[in-house]
Amino acid sequence: MFRTWGIPFSDARVDHTYGRSELIAARDAVGRRDLSAVALALASTVDQDVRADITYVAAEELVRLYGPEIPEWAGTWYAASNDDGNAWTLRGAHEALRAWKIRGYQRARYTDAAAFRSFGEVLQGAEVMCRRAVQLCPDDPVPWVLLVHMARGQEIGPAGTLERFSELTSRSDAHLRGNEQMVLSLSPKWGTPFRVLERTIDHQRRTAPAGSPIHLNLVQAYIELWLNLPVGEQTELTGKDSVRMQAEEAISGWLEKGVTEGQHALHNFAGFWYTITGQHALAKPHFVATAGYIKEFPWSYNLFPVLSYQRGRRAARKS
Repeated sequence: MFRTWGIPFSDARVDHTYGRSELIAARDAVGRRDLSAVALALASTVDQDVRADITYVAAEELVRLYGPEIPEWAGTWYAASNDDGNAWTLRGAHEALRAWKIRGYQRARYTDAAAFRSFGEVLQGAEVMCRRAVQLCPDDPVPWVLLVHMARGQEIGPAGTLERFSELTSRSDAHLRGNEQMVLSLSPKWGTPFRVLERTIDHQRRTAPAGSPIHLNLVQAYIELWLNLPVGEQTELTGKDSVRMQAEEAISGWLEKGVTEGQHALHNFAGFWYTITGQHALAKPHFVATAGYIKEFPWSYNLFPVLSYQRGRRAARKS
């Protein structure tokens, strides 16, 4: 058990492995300085969502352990793996997350000018690495997930972002992380009018089958819209009947087949949405499905992610 602000958090934690063995293995391989094991896992895994999860978890662990620096042992391994597409994907992910570590996650106006310049330079390198991965593994969607992710930092605009997203969806149309990154890169806080994101999602959902995670894009979009509004307008949005109905329909469309294995992140989005709208009874099954594994975003939108999650869960249990 560990404590923050004097409150025990043994049953709720920010852990992007979500307790899944393949992601724990990727994280632990980084701790052992064994990136070959991560590349082997990527090469032997068919599920493209799992491959992206392995890539992100490994890159996140590298940044957690070494901050914005590239450890010498990792640089040596990258240099020796020039012909491996999975190695270039992992390298691109590490570089992209390293760039965000340099910049920080605050709004641009609060970012130091030198850090912002360095951020852009490192992201440019990350793009080169991901495009090299595409050359070596042209059918792999994971480099495109990363290119959609870095689109907002590169400020390439909605058209450029959607062009990259089109490349991604041509390889994996309902990719979990890919769709999440598309919503974030087209969100109002990065300067794109909400109607652009709304139209994109509406077009997707017209052909998305029942049970597709694509339906949850609308809920994530509403969360991003809510985040960018003044407090009074936030309350107006979450209290609007039409918005609530559309969000509930989207969540029902996702849940229609009853198969959400490996989708802890989406249950976090649904639980957060029902928490900020005060629909705590509807949030309850989503808190159960998360099993205490917290997705830092969106819960950090209410400041402290673990506290925010726990408060929402308590309200759901009491409903």
